[in-house]
Amino acid sequence: MPVAEEHSADALILGGGPAGSTAGALLAAAGIETLIIEGERFPRFHVGESLLPHTLPLLDRLGVHETVRTLPHTRRKDGATFVTHDGGKHVAYWFENGLPPAIPHAYQVRRDEFDLALLANARRCGARVLEGWRAAAPRWDGKRVAGLTVRDPEGREQFIGCRVFIDASGQSSFLASRMGWRFPYPMHRKAAAVSHFKGVWLPPGREAGNITIVLAHKGWFWLIPFADDTVSVGAVLDVEQWRAQGASPGGMFDAAVEATPEAAGSGPPRPRRGRRPRADDLADQVAATPLLLVHPGLLRPALPGVLLQPPRRLRHPGGDRLPPGGGRAPPRTLAADVEVPRAPRPGTGAAVGRAPRAPDRRAAGGRSRGRGVTAAPR
Repeated sequence: MPVAEEHSADALILGGGPAGSTAGALLAAAGIETLIIEGERFPRFHVGESLLPHTLPLLDRLGVHETVRTLPHTRRKDGATFVTHDGGKHVAYWFENGLPPAIPHAYQVRRDEFDLALLANARRCGARVLEGWRAAAPRWDGKRVAGLTVRDPEGREQFIGCRVFIDASGQSSFLASRMGWRFPYPMHRKAAAVSHFKGVWLPPGREAGNITIVLAHKGWFWLIPFADDTVSVGAVLDVEQWRAQGASPGGMFDAAVEATPEAAGSGPPRPRRGRRPRADDLADQVAATPLLLVHPGLLRPALPGVLLQPPRRLRHPGGDRLPPGGGRAPPRTLAADVEVPRAPRPGTGAAVGRAPRAPDRRAAGGRSRGRGVTAAPR
């Protein structure tokens, strides 16, 4: 099938989730011609519904804080509660007691609403958004990504040229999967079965708005409450055990609840609209290196792989891996990169050069010896 170039942009972003829409909004607001490619059509279901406090200043900067706060299912979250599998130990941590500058609360959000609001904001800031378009392959010009071959909603292939490329594809790990930059952590071979339920027990009082983490055998549960008393319940379990049992997501979920008295203490929850838990195979979808991959003209935001590991200490999972304000620096860096004079933007005749080599695997979770690769803050 012939490939035509019908779109181009200074900054091309793959993925319209929170990372892609945030980068798109900031770049477009800075006057950079920005195009976001998203394979799905929003709104859509997604996990990752419990925000951390240091997202609030970024919501303020984006001008969407009030929008997010008033979404139909958004609920205030003052902290995190951790419970052992049998309920023998129960600890609540409050954000107001965090290290300065402490931000006293965050939000629980339903991702279909939250992601749609952020993507709409990117559009308002001037970013173009193509939904239902899927990336097929990157095109390299030396060590720079010159653009993407994509398929439009009708399946026609087109080439989109760019000066800088942000891979915000999240769990699908578009570029890492194709370039050999993705490898698993043996301890992180986890999968999640998740759905939204009614009739779920929650701690009393102020804790009712917290995310509750229940430790389980070779895994853990999350309970994330929303404003309408619906609760997101996810069971993060050992993926090899799941595969060996050959159970459906619903069957594995039920078995995990039965084996965890604290999760089953209030009786079986009632599935919302009768929906059974769906699988989210995190071990296969997440590029298991929590790295910020940077090459000339390329940024790939890091993923908090620590979320897949059962908490070894009673702390908010992944919270210590997320740098305050970390979403702000990359757009400034890329905006400056776009403004540097250079040769015209590559077109359909751009040479397919040698791609950058894979990062040193010793970089995972630590320092890298691979050039141009920076480990995420610990």
